[in-house]
Amino acid sequence: MKKLGLFALPLLVAGCGLSGTDAPTRPYTITIEPLGYRVTGTTARIITITSATINLYSAAGAPDVSSIDYTAIILNSKGDRAALDNSVIVPATGTLLGRARGGYVCTNTSLPSASCSMSRPDAIMTNTGPLQWIENSITKFVMPFEWAVAHDSAFSGVNVPGEDPAGWYAQFTFTANQTNGRTVTWKQNYQIVSPAGS
Repeated sequence: MKKLGLFALPLLVAGCGLSGTDAPTRPYTITIEPLGYRVTGTTARIITITSATINLYSAAGAPDVSSIDYTAIILNSKGDRAALDNSVIVPATGTLLGRARGGYVCTNTSLPSASCSMSRPDAIMTNTGPLQWIENSITKFVMPFEWAVAHDSAFSGVNVPGEDPAGWYAQFTFTANQTNGRTVTWKQNYQIVSPAGS
């Protein structure tokens, strides 16, 4: 029965006009570089959260989004919720991006790019990146200060015995609120970086 199901799936996908590598796994991908912090000082450690560059990549034909919200948890090298003093580190929540563009471009370059929309007759579906739409790229502080303290404490062995902080990462659950009224949810992982850049 399993073999029949695996055989029927390509037929179903091919019937929808999608096949092989052009079948999207999700409509959006987000990069966060870097997700981290810096530490200065030796006797008194000063932790500074670094800003991250966030880019939204839209698959071809993906709708515009009105906002992207997230819930994020920090996981240790074993994939378990990271803890400090035996207390699980609190999740982070918020809005990552406001309005962002989907997977299309307009071929009429004589019109301003702000007037481009999927409904224009010159719109073509394409995999656009942050260089195409300025709205799809921002710089902001994403890493919670509590996460940086816990990660730094694990590196120094304070209150986190036996942890391997080099393998800690954040798992983000994103929810894109599309302009067509639908929502799309997916997960992505990001390595915690220390020391991170400015």
